[in-house]
Amino acid sequence: MLVRRAGAWYTEEQGFAESRVLYKARRYTRCNGMAQVLALVDDLFFQAKILETAKQLGILVRTSSTSDALLAEIAKETPKLVIVDLNARGAPLQAIEKVRATTPGLPLIAFLSHVQTDLAQQARTAGCTQVMARSQFTHDLATILAQAKS
Repeated sequence: MLVRRAGAWYTEEQGFAESRVLYKARRYTRCNGMAQVLALVDDLFFQAKILETAKQLGILVRTSSTSDALLAEIAKETPKLVIVDLNARGAPLQAIEKVRATTPGLPLIAFLSHVQTDLAQQARTAGCTQVMARSQFTHDLATILAQAKS
């Protein structure tokens, strides 16, 4: 059976392997203290990509798939960076507004499809520090995470 994720088709076997990587990366972040980066991402492909890149850099990242979970994580600990997938289900724009209201100086980076210019403008208005295309985010992911480490 084929499954579509992040604009690409995967077999169930590939999805299973991806899930194992995600599980290992999540287990790593749970065992090693405070997260430096929080991410609102409900796409398993991007969760795995973010977590694996962070693990290679020695950066702790916690992912949330809902706005409420993200806000609960921020209430427990203030990270150095918040990453938001603007295509995530669960009102990412409202999450950005709430994060900005509670922690005004916190850097917020959002990513989305390059054709969604209206959504990008709404994210900037909501308080995002930086809004970038999904392809640029993927390309610059290591640099973005490394900045949160310093």
